[in-house]
Amino acid sequence: MAVVPTNGYDRQSRQSTKALKTLKYLAESHGIEIQHRNSNGGEKAIGAYLVDGFITAEQLKSPTFKKCARSQCYCKKSKKRKHEPCRCSLCELCQIDPNDARIANGIVVEINGCAWHGCDKPGCFVNDVLCPNGKTSDENWSRTMKRREDLVEVHGLFVYSIQECVVDGWLQRFPEIRAAFGDFFDDVPSTLATECLGDA
Repeated sequence: MAVVPTNGYDRQSRQSTKALKTLKYLAESHGIEIQHRNSNGGEKAIGAYLVDGFITAEQLKSPTFKKCARSQCYCKKSKKRKHEPCRCSLCELCQIDPNDARIANGIVVEINGCAWHGCDKPGCFVNDVLCPNGKTSDENWSRTMKRREDLVEVHGLFVYSIQECVVDGWLQRFPEIRAAFGDFFDDVPSTLATECLGDA
């Protein structure tokens, strides 16, 4: 009986369906191009890292750049209590000043699967939970933060990190994002891990 390889029949680096759909949504909703696994040139190599997505700083200054549905807070329009914290997960790209010196070398977009990278969001993976790679959530999160630190401090890049549980929140809150994800073709090979444990 044939056995499907762990990462599917594909020579390209592993990236999940949800991560690619998130990158495609960000690109289309902002009118920009994001270099990623399936774009021309593939994932951008920065030092020892292959990053999920890369945006040149010039694109945020372009007249074609537009703000998305998550550019403003909706809490004030709801019946929530005045002092309740904002839960809108505002889009970080919409909040960036295009003249900010921190983005001069480019913007890295990282889509972090909580089961593989750890998570700092309340109610998600707690620190001592054992993840699919055999490490605890805390160990995975520390490694993820080290990667982010290297990209910022060593390579001088701005890093926009999005947790998988945050993307799930977008899909619940915003119908237009659900519709966009539904329209995107699944061009990532299925694997046993992604089918059983979610996206990496």
